[in-house]
Amino acid sequence: MTISKFYTEALNAHIKMAQDFKKNPFKFDPKFSKYKTVNQFSGMYNSCTLGKSSKGSIDVKTIFDYKNKTVETFFCIHGNVIFNITYDDLKPVYEVVLGGKEWLSQMTKRHLNYIFDSLNRAIKYVTVNKEPFILKDGSLYPLKLQRNYFLDLL
Repeated sequence: MTISKFYTEALNAHIKMAQDFKKNPFKFDPKFSKYKTVNQFSGMYNSCTLGKSSKGSIDVKTIFDYKNKTVETFFCIHGNVIFNITYDDLKPVYEVVLGGKEWLSQMTKRHLNYIFDSLNRAIKYVTVNKEPFILKDGSLYPLKLQRNYFLDLL
């Protein structure tokens, strides 16, 4: 499976899991057969459950909090979060996470762009002179490191 296909399938699986959980947290039944790419579940009933998809250095983790009835999904490369999804009711809210200088790497750019492609967003994460930008409709929009950006606002 290619990396771009992995991101597409992991994104769909984790969003489906989150929506199933949000509909009725106490009837949520995590099963590998229901969610493609998910290869790990852990946790305890009535507290938190972790659903995880992995491919090489890429991890997609979704945490289900039964007490607060919240769900959050993290996309990580080498343990560093690059993208985050929270859920308002059943609707996902996407957030780009920019950390330090490592987030200027070719690998981070490539993986964020795979995620944007999986979401069918016509934007690209690029760097110019070691500064991060979003390329949208032929225009560059500056970003700053050590910040999070909601995708709907980019």
